[in-house]
Amino acid sequence: DFLLKRMKDTACWFLVDEDGGDSAPDVVLSNERPFRFQNHQIMEWAFVWICESAAAGQSVWAAKSDLMNLRFPAEVTLCDHSDQDTCKECGHHRKYHFHDDKIWCEEEYSEEVVDEETKQKYEAAKDLKERKEKLLKGIQRRIEKCEREQKKLGTTLMTNIRQFEQH
Repeated sequence: DFLLKRMKDTACWFLVDEDGGDSAPDVVLSNERPFRFQNHQIMEWAFVWICESAAAGQSVWAAKSDLMNLRFPAEVTLCDHSDQDTCKECGHHRKYHFHDDKIWCEEEYSEEVVDEETKQKYEAAKDLKERKEKLLKGIQRRIEKCEREQKKLGTTLMTNIRQFEQH
């Protein structure tokens, strides 16, 4: 009675995972204002969780009708924001685990990502490098040609000096 005076049925959309789930909101018992219950401060928008006996095998977020039709023995838990980070099954922090039948595995993959602006800069730099290499080869050929010409002119000069000295 105490809970029913402070809580009311509310339509709530619970998140569903990729395996599916209801497309309609669930009706759950919730409170709009905080209150104290059995020396505990219950925050606003708490939900009621019912764990019935093992024979019944049912655990649900409860609506008012669920509480009214509750078979004993049963465990009723008020879940507010203060205990959202604690697993209801084992008491561990949810940040570190979850209870599910799925197995997580790491899968390596590679993906080629091309930034067009960077690609253009690379191509321009590549073209510039090729042009510089061609220019450098051209300059080296010219230097070699000039060295051959210098050697030829030096030989001609020495020949002319010797002829001049002989006359």
